Amino acid sequence: MKRLPNRFWTSPTSVVLICSLALGACKTFEPAKYSEFVRTTDFTNFDTFRLSKIEVSRNPQFRRVDSVSVATREALDETLDALGYVEAEDSMSDFVVEARWRLVSALKLRESMVLGPQGAPREHGQALEKRYNLLIEVSDAAGVFWVFESDERLLPRELTEARARSMVSQAIGRFPTSTLFGRSNP
Repeated sequence: MKRLPNRFWTSPTSVVLICSLALGACKTFEPAKYSEFVRTTDFTNFDTFRLSKIEVSRNPQFRRVDSVSVATREALDETLDALGYVEAEDSMSDFVVEARWRLVSALKLRESMVLGPQGAPREHGQALEKRYNLLIEVSDAAGVFWVFESDERLLPRELTEARARSMVSQAIGRFPTSTLFGRSNP
């Protein structure tokens, strides 16, 4: 094995190359969409929640709007209850939860697509199709403080009650547990 000359290791180009490789190897990649806090908030007084809006975008190909809406509401209620929060009886709640199944455009490759150089589809072989995407927002009196946006895009035939329940439970399961669990009841 031939050794590199000493001047290689001290040249400015090699120092920049080595530093960029070292720093690049340390970078962690996260999914583009995930649950996150969009501002800080105090959880010590959060005990009750209210489900404000459960929306499913209308699509002529999708006829299960009501059942998916009910499944989403039930999954939110059950999961938040499991996290230690109580649904408020009236409009006075500590925070409000909204969920939306939005229609988004996604790239669809046609069956008869023509492949270009290196197997990439050509422009005329592509079309847009509508898919559903889950968005959950949690807000208090000061506004939205926690957001979850799914990176999954579901075709209308893939959005079933069971799939909606599963995705919503996993999403809101990332929300912090209630401080009520740590309190002693008098």
